[in-house]
Amino acid sequence: MQAQGFIQDIGYDVNNFWEESNALATANDMDTNLAYMYKMVEKSQGNFRLDKKILADYGAKVELFPGVKTWFKRIRDYGQKT
Repeated sequence: MQAQGFIQDIGYDVNNFWEESNALATANDMDTNLAYMYKMVEKSQGNFRLDKKILADYGAKVELFPGVKTWFKRIRDYGQKT
């Protein structure tokens, strides 16, 4: 989601965003997921209000990898067979 519109919409370079996010995680011994979420909040300030609706809107635009939509049914079916 981040690299499929959000980062671009805040006027930020995708590679710079991830470099800063990973550096933040390393420097603070923090989880990389929490670091990029922190950077999302930080970088959205002054651009737009980051809220549940905005995140849902970006999430709805994400192009899923082939097979993702059917993965849970397939893995459940596989688990029931074994």
